[in-house]
Amino acid sequence: MSQRKPRALSAAAAPSAPAKPAALTPDRYPLLSALIDRPEGGALRLELEELVGHRLRQRSPRRELKRIARLRADGYDEVVLLKDLSASGARLLLPADQPLDIHSTKKMELVVRLPPGRLSLPVSVVRVCGQDRGYLDLGFRFLVGESELEELIPKIRSQIFGS
Repeated sequence: MSQRKPRALSAAAAPSAPAKPAALTPDRYPLLSALIDRPEGGALRLELEELVGHRLRQRSPRRELKRIARLRADGYDEVVLLKDLSASGARLLLPADQPLDIHSTKKMELVVRLPPGRLSLPVSVVRVCGQDRGYLDLGFRFLVGESELEELIPKIRSQIFGS
C-alpha cells in the first residue's frame, strides 16, 4: 500500500483576508469623487460598495499648511510642525530624536496658538506617514465629540486660513 503525501494548498486556493476598505480620495480618484459628491452620489456609492464587496471610506478633505504647534504627552513637550488639517485630524512633523513612544502613549494634546489665545485638542496617533531628515511624519485623529468638532474645525480654519 503506497502512502500519499498530503498536497500543499496553492496560493490561489488559500483563503484571503477580508479586504481593507479603500479610501476614496479626490487626488487618487477625481472622477469617482466628483460623481459621488453629486445629489445622486449615494446610489452610486452603494452600487460601488456592492461591486467591490466592502464599504468605501471617503477621506476628509485636507488643507495643507505650515504652522508651529506643540505636542504634549506624559514626559513629552515638543514644538512640532502642523502640516495639514482635516475635519477629523491633523498631520504633524516631529523631531525623531525626541523620545515619544507612539505605541504606548495614550494621552496626547495638540496645542495651537489662535487669536485670542491657545486651542488645546486631545489627539491620538493613527498613522506613521514616514520619516525624513530627522523628522517623523505622523497622522493624528482628534479625540473630541463629533458635535464639538463641528464647531471647532470652522473656527480653526477661519483663524488659520481666513476662510
